[in-house]
Amino acid sequence: MSTMQNDVAEFDVVALLNPVGGWPSGTEGTIIHEWRASMLVEICNERGEALDELNVPKDQLRLVWKCPPDDHAIGEGSDRAA
Repeated sequence: MSTMQNDVAEFDVVALLNPVGGWPSGTEGTIIHEWRASMLVEICNERGEALDELNVPKDQLRLVWKCPPDDHAIGEGSDRAA
């Protein structure tokens, strides 16, 4: 059975369910890489500057915002490419 925590993927915004690496529970970040059992979560400030990267088990994350599938690949050939 799938749960919300297991449905997270790259580029989704998540919140920590427990403190990790000095960051309190509830801290939000963006998944920048996924492995089988954990995710690399980037924590940024309000200007978008990276403050930290955390390797967090999937079951310790809560989905805040799901990135639409069309937004995963922006680049050459994309409607949004400059």
